[in-house]
Amino acid sequence: MTDGTTSPAPRPRIPRVLWWIAAAVTTGGILMVLFDALITKPQASFGWFAYQPLAAAAYFQARGTVVSPPMWAGMTVAVIGLLALSFLLGRRSATPPPVKEEVSG
Repeated sequence: MTDGTTSPAPRPRIPRVLWWIAAAVTTGGILMVLFDALITKPQASFGWFAYQPLAAAAYFQARGTVVSPPMWAGMTVAVIGLLALSFLLGRRSATPPPVKEEVSG
């Protein structure tokens, strides 16, 4: 005999292909950033001379690092992949545990 309560409907499972897609997007973005940072090197320019600065001018080094468009694209893809993975992990951890129904006899 039951007390009239029913167990909640099971939540649909997340297909494994979504996990693979999110992991592939994250890995692809990280590889794009690494490829741009490690493989591509700036071209050496020859024939430039350093001139004496003007007396009243001050030289301030530019802040930050120059980031190329492929590196921005790689970082964007990596962030999208990480967001997808975090969504999937959050959805997985929010699944309620199964309710055990006791049978009284």
